[in-house]
Amino acid sequence: MGFWRFFKKYHVEILLFGAAFSVRILFLIAIMYRIPVPFIGSDSQSYIDTAKGFLATGHFINADGAPNSYEMPAYPLFLAFFIRFFADLKIVSVVQGVLAGISTVLLYRISLFITKPIALTGALLFAFDPAGIFYSNFIVTEPLFIFFILAFLFFLITRRDALLSGACVPGVLLGIATMIRPVGEILLPAVLVFYLVGLAVVGPWMIRNKILFGGAELSAVASWQLYHSHAPHFYAYKNGIAERDAERLFQERLEIVDPYKEEVRRGNVGSLRHAPYMWQVGLDYIRQYPFQFGFFHIAKTAPFFISDGLRQIARDIKLHAVPSANLGSLALRGNAKGLFNALIKDPTTLMLFSVGFLFWLGINIMMVIGSVALLRSPNSALRALTLFLLLAILLTALVAGGAVAHPRYRYSVSPFMFILAAVGLSQIRMRRRG
Repeated sequence: MGFWRFFKKYHVEILLFGAAFSVRILFLIAIMYRIPVPFIGSDSQSYIDTAKGFLATGHFINADGAPNSYEMPAYPLFLAFFIRFFADLKIVSVVQGVLAGISTVLLYRISLFITKPIALTGALLFAFDPAGIFYSNFIVTEPLFIFFILAFLFFLITRRDALLSGACVPGVLLGIATMIRPVGEILLPAVLVFYLVGLAVVGPWMIRNKILFGGAELSAVASWQLYHSHAPHFYAYKNGIAERDAERLFQERLEIVDPYKEEVRRGNVGSLRHAPYMWQVGLDYIRQYPFQFGFFHIAKTAPFFISDGLRQIARDIKLHAVPSANLGSLALRGNAKGLFNALIKDPTTLMLFSVGFLFWLGINIMMVIGSVALLRSPNSALRALTLFLLLAILLTALVAGGAVAHPRYRYSVSPFMFILAAVGLSQIRMRRRG
C-alpha cells in the first residue's frame, strides 16, 4: 500500500495521533527550561529509585534496600529501560507523548463502535485535555496505564465475536495494566472472561508479596491511604480538628499496635508488613460510624469528578504560586465564608477554578445523558460497553476518591468519561435539531 493510499485510508487516525503528540511535545518544549522535566514530586523520585534499584540488584527494592511493596513493578521496569540506555530522561516524556497519540487513536477506534462523530469528539477531548498534556510529560504511571487499558478495551471490542479464542491478548493487557496501577485490580472482576488470564500476569507478584510480607495484596497503597488519609480526615471532620492533628493521632495509635515501631515513628510505613496494622487502626474508627463515613467519603469524592485541576498544573509549572485552599473540606464543613474568600482572594485562582470547574461539570452532565441514552439502546453490545465504562469510572472514583481525591486520578479514566460525554453531546444536538 502506497503512502497516499495509506494516508487516505487512515487519515483521521494519523491526524489524531499527530495532534495529540504535537501538543504534548510543544508543551514539553515550552516548560523544559522552567522546571525539571520529567520530574514531579516524590512519586517521580520513588519510581526512579525503584527502577535504579532493580537495575542494580535485579530486585524491586526501596531506596534503603528493603523490598518494595508500595509501587507496582511495571512502570519502574518501563523506566529502567530508559535509564539503562539513555542519558536524559526527557526521552520518557517523548515516549509517553507517543503513547498518548496511540491512546487517542485507540479511543477513536473503540468509539467507532458507537458512531464516527462521537468517536471524533471523544478522541479530540482526550487529545487536548490539559491534564493529559501535562501528565504525559512527567514521570507518573497514568500515561502507560491508559495506553494498556485502552488497548485492552480495543482488543476486547474487536474480538467480541470470538471472546474465548481471543481472551489471551486482552487478558494479558489487563494484567499488565494492573501491574502498572493497582486500581486496575478493580476492573478484573468487571470482565470475568479475562479474569484468569489477568490473574496469571499479576499472580506471581501476589505470591512474591505473600512470601516477603505475609500478605497477598498487590500493594500497600490501599492500607496506607486508609490509615493516613481516609480515617484520620474523617476523624478531623467529625471532631472539628485540623487534619494534620488527626494524622498525628492515628500515627500514635499505629505505634501502639504495630511491632515495627521505629519505622512508624519515622513515617516509613509504605510496606505491606505494616498493612494489617494500618487496616486495624483505620477500620477500628470507621466501623463505629459507617453511615457517616459513607456520606463523608461520597462528599469528598466530588473533586474526582468536578475539580478543575488547572490550579495544580499552574503551580507545578510555576505559572501561579498562590497555594490553593481545600475547597472540598470548606464546603463539607459548611464554611461558606471561607469558601467564598478562598475563591475571590486571587483573580487567577478564581479564573482557573471557574474554567476547569465549568468544563468538568459540563463533561459530567453530558456523561450522564450519554450513559442513559446508551443504556436504553436496543443494542446489547452497546449496553454492555456502557456498563463497563460506568463501572470503571465509578469503581475508580470509589477507590481513588474520598480524602485522597485528586484530579490526577481522574485522568486514568478520563477517556471513558469523554466517550460517554461525546454521546451526551450528540444527544443534546439531536434534541435541539428536533
